[in-house]
Amino acid sequence: DLGRIVRLAWIGWALEQPAPKQSWLTPYDYLSERDREADRRIGETVQVAVLKELRDRIKELEKEVEFWKASFSAMGEIK
Repeated sequence: DLGRIVRLAWIGWALEQPAPKQSWLTPYDYLSERDREADRRIGETVQVAVLKELRDRIKELEKEVEFWKASFSAMGEIK
């Protein structure tokens, strides 16, 4: 669950702080539904951004593969 991942990252950050608020350390299952929804939305937003980056990178790599295939094919290396 993306909300849980966000919360774990948040708690990890909170534990590094000199005087974390107790509410910062509340596990996901003990959050209000409103706070769980916020964490889920953050997770979903990050997921969409990462997947878009990956999709764009895959498209770039596919173009590179086609370029090299065409280059080698022109040299008679690949049929």
